[in-house]
Amino acid sequence: MPAALRPWGIPLLLAGLAWWQPLALYLVALACCGLPHVGWELAWLQQRGALRLPRGLGVGLGAALLLQMGGRLGFALGGLDALGAVAADLFSLLILLGLGLLLMRSHAARPALLALPLLAAALPLAALLSPDPQWAVGLVILLSVAHNFTPLGLAAGLDSPDARRHVRRLFLLPLGLLLIPGTPSATPGPLAPAELGWLEHHWAPLPAGAFPALVLAQCLHYYAVLRLLPAGCAGWRGGSWQWVVLGLSAALGLGFVWDFSASRRLYAVASGLHAWLEWPVLLALLAGPGALSTWPSASPPTES
Repeated sequence: MPAALRPWGIPLLLAGLAWWQPLALYLVALACCGLPHVGWELAWLQQRGALRLPRGLGVGLGAALLLQMGGRLGFALGGLDALGAVAADLFSLLILLGLGLLLMRSHAARPALLALPLLAAALPLAALLSPDPQWAVGLVILLSVAHNFTPLGLAAGLDSPDARRHVRRLFLLPLGLLLIPGTPSATPGPLAPAELGWLEHHWAPLPAGAFPALVLAQCLHYYAVLRLLPAGCAGWRGGSWQWVVLGLSAALGLGFVWDFSASRRLYAVASGLHAWLEWPVLLALLAGPGALSTWPSASPPTES
C-alpha cells in the first residue's frame, strides 16, 4: 500500500476534533475543503473512465445534472422555495438511476443487480407522489447524510486492495463516536449542518455523539476524496485546474465569513452536482470488477 495511505494520524486527529469541537471543525472543513473536494472527485471520476459515456447517455446525464443544479441555484438566489429545489433534486435522481440501469446492462457481470436501480427509483418516486412534502425533504436529507459514506463504494475503483481496505476501515470511526455516551461540545446552534436539525426534529432523541459523528463522516469524506482516492489510483495526474478550484474555494471561503447561510446554499449547487453524479457511478461499480474502465465510450480515452 502507498505510504501515504498507512498513517491513521490525520483520521484520528479529525476524530478527536470532532468529539471536542464539532461545530468549529465543521465550519473550517466546509469553508476550506468543500469546493476543492468537488473538483478533485470530478477529476478522479474522469481519470477512472466514469465520465466517458456514449453520446446519448452523456446528454441524459448532463440534462439530469442541469435540472438539479437549476433547482439548487434557484433556491440559493431566492427564486425557488425549498420544496421546489427538493423536487428538482428527486426528479434528477430518477433520471440518473435510469441511466445507471442502462450502464449496468452494458456491463452485466452480475445480472441480478439490475434490479437495484429499479428498487432505488421507488424511493424518490414514492416521495414525489406522497401528499406529505416532508417525505421528499426527508429523503433528500438522508441521501445527503449517506453521501458522506460514498467513499466506501468508490474505493472499489482503486487499484490496490490494501488501499480499498484502508478507506473502508476509516469509516468505522464515526460509529465509534456514536457509541461515546457524552461529548464536551456545546449545543450545535444554527450554523450546524441542516441534516442535524432535521434529524433532531424527526428522530429525537439522537445519541449524544450524533453531531460529532456526522461532522467526522463529512471530514473523512473530504479526506478520502482529496488524498486517499488519488493516492490509491495508479498514475494519478493533477493539473492547472486545481489552482482554479483553489482560487474559487478561497473566494467562497471569504463568502462564508461574509454571509455563511447564503454561501452554504451557493456551495450546495456544486456539492449536489458531484453527490448526484456518484449514484450511477456506484451502481456501475456494483455491476462487477473493472466496471468503470469498461463502460462503453463514444470515443477512445484521451490523455489530459
